[in-house]
Amino acid sequence: MAQSLRLSIQFFEKANLMIRHCSLLAITSTILLLANGANAITITLDFDSVSTGSTLLTTPLTTPAGLITLSTEGSASTSLFISPPGHGQGLLANDGGSGADNRVSLNFGFDVVSISFDYSGEGGGVFTAKVLDHAGAVLDSIFNGSTSCGNGSCFDGSVTLMGGSIREFTFFDGPGGLSFALVDNLVITTAPIPEPSTALLMSLGLIGLGARRPRI
Repeated sequence: MAQSLRLSIQFFEKANLMIRHCSLLAITSTILLLANGANAITITLDFDSVSTGSTLLTTPLTTPAGLITLSTEGSASTSLFISPPGHGQGLLANDGGSGADNRVSLNFGFDVVSISFDYSGEGGGVFTAKVLDHAGAVLDSIFNGSTSCGNGSCFDGSVTLMGGSIREFTFFDGPGGLSFALVDNLVITTAPIPEPSTALLMSLGLIGLGARRPRI
């Protein structure tokens, strides 16, 4: 009799364990489906208002995806401006001399998949822009060896740079350029960002409950 009782208990324990495993598998599948339904976020920087980057020189920009900060290297740190004198709209300019050591960068606290923007450079100058990942590896770039639009009264071109996990956008007048480069009308597309939902939080809670083994 005791032997039969032990066998019955063992059978029900195994059955209960299998049910929990199946439940966890179903919950995990649900979470993956919810994550796959996440949406990308589009952020515009035209430097015409606080919400579109006009104060990035002094204050990080908070976006729905995370923070955007601005950094400089070389002489760019002393000659960067958002809106050039006599220009009627905001734009981001680097007037720090030619060469990659005088670069201006936008840094993202989140993954970006593409950045579209307008650009221009000094007459007879050159323009270089790159996007990099968190380790500093270049994912995409553009080089224009003959710019002509000067202080932003026109643009030399529009381009989209792409990468799966962009964390930095940097630009400068060089190599071998003069002293001026600018960008405007940036459209930044993030990697899909999962949005917390009641169903997701409930699923996580159920996983926690399912992971607890009842004591016999």
